[in-house]
Amino acid sequence: MQRGFTLIEILIVSSMAAILVLAAVPFFQSFSASHQIDVNSQDLLGALRRAQSAAMNGKENSKFGVYFTTGFGASFIFFRGDSYAARDTEYDETYNLPQTVSLALSLGGPSEITFTRVKGTPSATGTITLSNVNSETKILSINQVGRINIQ
Repeated sequence: MQRGFTLIEILIVSSMAAILVLAAVPFFQSFSASHQIDVNSQDLLGALRRAQSAAMNGKENSKFGVYFTTGFGASFIFFRGDSYAARDTEYDETYNLPQTVSLALSLGGPSEITFTRVKGTPSATGTITLSNVNSETKILSINQVGRINIQ
């Protein structure tokens, strides 16, 4: 007596596995996009808080800030100096966002935020919005006393 699987049984099992994999792909893509926006918003929050903390602590007797580019595949740059244009490029730390994440600003001023020494107050207030291709958003708000929150 021979044991084994027939060709039809193998084809049926293979077809069922292929259907399950194809059904899981959209779920994985959605999960990946959600994860990216969460990670990138935490990175941005960390850069803003680190710039504020460095300025408040009087690190290197300088102001610190974050500069932004906008759109999909944008970036933000942690810098040392009174402004992005007058910064010390040796301290730049660039964070590039994936092509699936967009950054938009509502700061009412230039595309940067610097923090004052000692008090840590920001040069601009408003919101920074990160969104992905699935229309999920994370909004970071900065108020006049320097409180930074994610909504």
